[in-house]
Amino acid sequence: MLYQICSQLRASSPSTTCITRIPFTPGVGYPDYDYQEVATLQSSSAQITRAINPSLHLVAFSRSCYIDVVDWHTQECVSISTQSDDLDELWNGIVGVRFCGRHVLCIKTRSVELYALPPLPLSSSASTAPRPATSRTFPNTTFRGVSISHPHPSPSPSWTASFLAYDVLRGLFHYRVALPDPSAPRLAVSLAGVHAMTSLVRSPSVSALAAEIAGRNTGRGFVSACCLGPEGKRGMWIERTRGSTKRSVMVFSATADEGEAEIDGRAVYEIGSYDLRDDLTHCAFSEVTGRIVLGTRSGHIQVL
Repeated sequence: MLYQICSQLRASSPSTTCITRIPFTPGVGYPDYDYQEVATLQSSSAQITRAINPSLHLVAFSRSCYIDVVDWHTQECVSISTQSDDLDELWNGIVGVRFCGRHVLCIKTRSVELYALPPLPLSSSASTAPRPATSRTFPNTTFRGVSISHPHPSPSPSWTASFLAYDVLRGLFHYRVALPDPSAPRLAVSLAGVHAMTSLVRSPSVSALAAEIAGRNTGRGFVSACCLGPEGKRGMWIERTRGSTKRSVMVFSATADEGEAEIDGRAVYEIGSYDLRDDLTHCAFSEVTGRIVLGTRSGHIQVL
């Protein structure tokens, strides 16, 4: 029997998160629906579930400028402060978190940062406010959402991952991240692709295109959600052009090499949205089967 562990945030007071185990039968592909609740976590403040590590029974939440790492077996919690004055008065909130080996990768609206995972087993008395082991800033963009692939271990660098982030008006940015040397952590961040939502002159390179996008505040439309597969090979996003009520579901394949490329997406589905309640605000997909799941503002789910 195979298992998948997920977390679900309940909108109650105090904030309650349930960790649930879902058994799968090998070869069937569908769950047995014999869900098992393995832990319940409570907090006096509202939290957003960001990442989960079943092997270490850890879950990461975000609140304001903090990442709370909780061991659901012991209920111990360690808070990591991500507050920084590097960007002056610009807001730089947390939009995505991923456990990467012995580190925590944090994507913010204007930066990507790497923090060392607190010593295990967790102890609440060890709560710290560490500086990030390494960081990279994007001062001219405002990432509203991000999807991070699974980290892939390798001899050198120690692990690699990629993330797809969107700026509502400017477009999509696909980045690769790697940790070359765990003993002297310095995050290597490289641009893999970009999809512009602005009206641009032809740029000589993808890097120049990304820089040009970052300097513009208006575009031909906007992006409302994006998703990158666990392997980082395929992705999707939802966009709408100005003057239209249609939302387009776009898909793309990431470049196989280490170079830069303009993201070449194609529309696979369109839906009219005259009411904001029917607006597509969430998306997910299976990188293997290509099955796509769409979520609306009103809470409806559609499977393609």
